[in-house]
Amino acid sequence: MRTFRAGDWGFLALLMLASCLNFLDRQIFSILIPAMKAELNLSDTELGALSGLAFALFYSVLGVPIARLADRTDRGRVLAAAVALWSAMTMLCAAVSGFWQLALARMMVGVGEAGGTPPSHALLAERFAPEQRSMAMSLVALGVPLGILSGLLLGGFAAQALGWRWAFVLAGLPGLVLSPLLLYCVRDRRRFDGRWGGADTDVGVVCTLRALWSIASYRYLLVGAVLFALSSYGLTQWLPSFLVRSHGFDIRGAGLVLALLLGVVGGLGTFSGGLVADRLVKFDRRWAFWCPAVSIVLFAPCLVAAMLASSTSAFLLIAAIPVFLNFTTIGPTYAMVQQFAAPQQRAIAAAFTLLVINLFGLGVGPLAVGLIADLLSPKGETDALRHAIIIVSAGGGLLSGVAFLKAGRLLGRGEAGMAALQRA
Repeated sequence: MRTFRAGDWGFLALLMLASCLNFLDRQIFSILIPAMKAELNLSDTELGALSGLAFALFYSVLGVPIARLADRTDRGRVLAAAVALWSAMTMLCAAVSGFWQLALARMMVGVGEAGGTPPSHALLAERFAPEQRSMAMSLVALGVPLGILSGLLLGGFAAQALGWRWAFVLAGLPGLVLSPLLLYCVRDRRRFDGRWGGADTDVGVVCTLRALWSIASYRYLLVGAVLFALSSYGLTQWLPSFLVRSHGFDIRGAGLVLALLLGVVGGLGTFSGGLVADRLVKFDRRWAFWCPAVSIVLFAPCLVAAMLASSTSAFLLIAAIPVFLNFTTIGPTYAMVQQFAAPQQRAIAAAFTLLVINLFGLGVGPLAVGLIADLLSPKGETDALRHAIIIVSAGGGLLSGVAFLKAGRLLGRGEAGMAALQRA
């Protein structure tokens, strides 16, 4: 496997920081749910919609047109502008007084974050060879658990000391510092090697998506990724509230514990997933799908065991296993999307994948958990949230693993359409 050059590490570090702030601003909402619920008098269904659907709707739908802009202009500048926008909108969440104002602010955070991941993935794929991409994607994706860790720690301690409104203000500030660094330090290589996105290289959104959809393994990859996003977001958005309700934590304690669990254990899982996949893919390309499949199939029963644990110590000990397995899927999944994509349409391929994953995964997962918890509560169910998480997260995980296995079996079928685009 080719090693990274010295300059690659600074490039990866900046993209990782952008990814970190993306998830810090996204995850801090979950740890603040108990405080916002009490002050704004919100139901679990409303909070589920705010943590998932309100954000995912704009994040998903605007991802493709923003990616189109990134593919035709400078991907680094689009990323820098996106970081500035979502950071400012996160700070705006501090000024709300009710459900609809908070929903609007979360929607605008989604608008900003729609311009984050697709340009990042395209910049990575442009810079690194296919046999390096799972590792490169995983290193940048370390920003996911680090962002979750930061969001939970910052949210927990700031909410306890200063109130939940100041937590949103503090969460948004770092992005306003990172944005100019990205603007001046992250360069789109197409500006300097004659492959800038003009008419001669523009094969169109519809053509790209039609070619992607013609690949059987991509279709099953997308189904598997959607189901696992539903499972994963349903779990991570509600875990802080679960610890508060079922294990007696306060907000700061829940933030600290979950920061270590999701941030540290999740970071190890993210790194391990990319490392193992890159090594195994050298022997058989299908391991790009089989690695996530094995992790996800093991994830579901381990999650059920953790959620049913009677003591807090048993929960935390067992929960480390599904958390680790959850994060191993990130690098291989998104690296394979870029393997399918034509070079001149990498951001659009990433954006379309994220559109479907987040619209149905992030949009539905937290909402489904909140809705099921509300439905169970009037029936005398004292552990309604616990059982809602099991239904959504474990059930979605099992179905997702089956889809990834099928994707591996079908690899190679229907790739002629995208190959034609790659030669264009």
